[in-house]
Amino acid sequence: MRTSLTHKIFKPLTSRKAQKQLLIMGKDIVARRVVCGSISVYKHTHERQMHISSKSDFFNEEVIIKIENDKIIFRKPSIGYNGKSRKFSRHKSGYYHTAIVCELPIGKYEFDEDESDEDCMVAYYRQ
Repeated sequence: MRTSLTHKIFKPLTSRKAQKQLLIMGKDIVARRVVCGSISVYKHTHERQMHISSKSDFFNEEVIIKIENDKIIFRKPSIGYNGKSRKFSRHKSGYYHTAIVCELPIGKYEFDEDESDEDCMVAYYRQ
């Protein structure tokens, strides 16, 4: 039995690895991004620098990095923003990476699904 795509409803994706969740109703297709992914923080070859890498496509554009006591906030700059933003480099393996001067604990940190959205990603590094 063949069913039309316009009548299917895809079940919500609960995995953190899920990239998109599609809901098809009638002829309209509504796509909603599921916040997922992580960052890896490790020592850079230069003193006092930390290396941040991720496979998330969020980093294919410029981002503002703000480090607070227990979290790192990555935000896409608004049109009128004049401050410092960073462009992540993309390695042929698919990882985006950059180096920043700061003190962060080394490790892998998941993005917080409650505080993150399409324009802002939050990763807690202290528990």
